[in-house]
Amino acid sequence: MAEPESNEQGGSEADGTSSSPKPSALVLRRLLYAMMVGDPSWADDRLDFILTIGKSDNSDVNGRVWWRIPRLVNDPEGWEPGYVSLNPGEFRGKRPDGPHDIVREAPVSSHPQRLSTLLEGQLRLLEARADELNEDLKSLKLQAERLLRNMRANNYSEGLNIFREETLKLRTGQPESAQDVVNGLYENCLFNFLLPGSTFAMAMALLQIQMGLNLWIEQDVYDDIRSFLGSFLGITARSYPAILEGAVKIGNWHFEDGRKSLREALSSVSLDSFYRQLYVAAHHFWAACAVAKDSQEIMPASRLNYTMLIAEESYSCVITGLNSELIEFTHGDRDGFEKELIYYLESNQENQAQKTLSDLTRPTNPILPKHYARVSMARAMIQSGDKWVQKGIEMLHSLEEEFHSRSTIFENARSELFRIESALMVGYREIGDEEHSMRYATKIAGRAIVDMSFGNS
Repeated sequence: MAEPESNEQGGSEADGTSSSPKPSALVLRRLLYAMMVGDPSWADDRLDFILTIGKSDNSDVNGRVWWRIPRLVNDPEGWEPGYVSLNPGEFRGKRPDGPHDIVREAPVSSHPQRLSTLLEGQLRLLEARADELNEDLKSLKLQAERLLRNMRANNYSEGLNIFREETLKLRTGQPESAQDVVNGLYENCLFNFLLPGSTFAMAMALLQIQMGLNLWIEQDVYDDIRSFLGSFLGITARSYPAILEGAVKIGNWHFEDGRKSLREALSSVSLDSFYRQLYVAAHHFWAACAVAKDSQEIMPASRLNYTMLIAEESYSCVITGLNSELIEFTHGDRDGFEKELIYYLESNQENQAQKTLSDLTRPTNPILPKHYARVSMARAMIQSGDKWVQKGIEMLHSLEEEFHSRSTIFENARSELFRIESALMVGYREIGDEEHSMRYATKIAGRAIVDMSFGNS
């Protein structure tokens, strides 16, 4: 039983409009998040490692396989990147040494994949359809082009200059609302991708410590923020012990907000919100890491509500969610795992199907938001024979109601609603209820007309 695919990537196969791939704002944003979540060059180089270990066959191994993350040329001397396990997904900063842990080196790919290559491919799609782009896609195109230029030149002066100017306003007491300045920095530098996530997180942590204590640095520190944060804490703490309290407060705040953002990501009803919240969570976890690392020599670890290792692991788990199945995602394949669910359901292994979804929606392996995963289970039931169709329809109605009660006008969630409605259309057709099937077909067609009229992607 075939189901029409969402037209976000180039039309529905059911209506015969499928042609060349259509640019997707969701795909572009996810690629930008993945590139800028830390250091863009680092993210560009590490994508191939993530993809390679995902395709490795460990069926002959009696134990849990951990992959050692390879060092890169620009990695700090003596720094250990860490270890990743895929079953279940988990990151550890220190070498696993349990009785069933097996550590392996990742295979070397002869044709490494890069995030920048995927982004360039999306830009080519945008160029080919330049006359059809809405304002959202035009803005994302400019952001992507600027990101690639900045990464290749290793020059983020535009974002750094904004940080300098806004810091000066705060230091001289110019703004009416300090929070408005901070919000503006988040919007301009983090969400418009003017600064790498790693640079922004450390600059923001330093700014917040200064704001909290009203203790301002007069010299320009942003060109070398990575090394300055630690020396600032160490030197200033000798004269101003309150600096430690400020660092503790900011570190704890970022860590807790990282956990909150991760929870919000997993409870999202749209993929657009899911990836944005993962991006935000990564920012907070990186800032928490920076505070813990740069203050550990002058502050007992017990003063923090977390350890640097836990913050590092949390950050790496979020990166996993942003990078998982990324190539398939850019090609429009977002539901490949549904085939696995169908196999389990047709084999009467519903518990195994539920476990598969549970593994994909854990905080340590945030691959999908929970609502999206439950819709996937219901869609799989629709496609798994007469035994499951009615249960799938009932689940979809419940999820449809939840979607309408929780989604907002600010979310780009059209494709999520299409997944629910198209599955209900097919489900009712499967049980011979043409009236309800046509009702959902009409909804889908009407929404497609509206989207075309307003140029939605």
